[in-house]
Amino acid sequence: MSLLISIAGVVTPLGLYQDLVEGDTVQANFKYLVDNSPYGTATPPRSNFSHSFTRSCMGMFSLAPCPFTDTVAIAVQDSRGNGNWDFPNGYDINIPKTIRDAYSSGTGNDTTISNYFDIEWRRYVTTTDPKGNYNNGSRYAVGSFRMIDSMAMREAYIPVDGLVVDMINGGIGFRNHTIPPGFHFGASWDEDLLFVEPETVCVDTNTTIDYSVSASPNLTISFTDLVLTDRGGFVNLNHTYPAANLTDTQKNPDLWTRAYKAAWMLNAYTMLYYNVTNPRNGSRAPFSYVDSTLGKTFPLSNHLGLFKYYDSLGMDNSWDFHLDIVSAYSF
Repeated sequence: MSLLISIAGVVTPLGLYQDLVEGDTVQANFKYLVDNSPYGTATPPRSNFSHSFTRSCMGMFSLAPCPFTDTVAIAVQDSRGNGNWDFPNGYDINIPKTIRDAYSSGTGNDTTISNYFDIEWRRYVTTTDPKGNYNNGSRYAVGSFRMIDSMAMREAYIPVDGLVVDMINGGIGFRNHTIPPGFHFGASWDEDLLFVEPETVCVDTNTTIDYSVSASPNLTISFTDLVLTDRGGFVNLNHTYPAANLTDTQKNPDLWTRAYKAAWMLNAYTMLYYNVTNPRNGSRAPFSYVDSTLGKTFPLSNHLGLFKYYDSLGMDNSWDFHLDIVSAYSF
């Protein structure tokens, strides 16, 4: 009996099993796949307006005719030398066919490759020119920015309606949301996509906003001890005004110096706001004194619910919202 069990343990078949192997290459048609993510849900249907690309062009001081259009413009100048354009037949804001052809020549109707005119605003509204110049007062589409979702904390390749977002290397590819149907176990293919890969540079301001978080009796969040702390951004600021190298921005955009200049100006103006230093005043040179040390704090006020969304990412296009000088921009 022991001998039979030993033999059976070696020669008994292991049983049937399944394995997936790559099949032969086949010709497949791609069909649109509905995107049920927030991006697909928040994207309104396309219309004639959404496909109507428009533009306006500026001269040295005012609106001017765009190249390759039939817009008739008459230059008008007053006695003081102030110039302007008059458009007796209206102002054509449509993109001319010659420009459309030039930017679409690398793609066709039966390809997944995108071109410039495949890129549309996800959300849009229609409007008219108050002066009635644009397209003789008819309606046209303009983009409308709306925050739909945030991918900032995700590290993956994310396909959404119209895009392939690379959150690993950084980049956005433009692609119709289509797949080849009928493949139960999936399929793989190669294709060329138009990708936008941003180049960014960040410079530390060496200042921080510090505060304490405590629970209020009504279960809301309250903030105390709200201060701006000098981590070296004030006391160690280089007093030489930075200037980026803009001689050839195509080969050398000098992004670091541009970012550094923005951080430098933010710190310099903040120092003036808190009287940490002085501006140029007649013969008195700027930065004649610096009244700060590492770790020194400056009070901040929690105005307009500044920290209402303290646990989320955000951006302020004025760069001074934390200083409570919003009144300077009041209407």
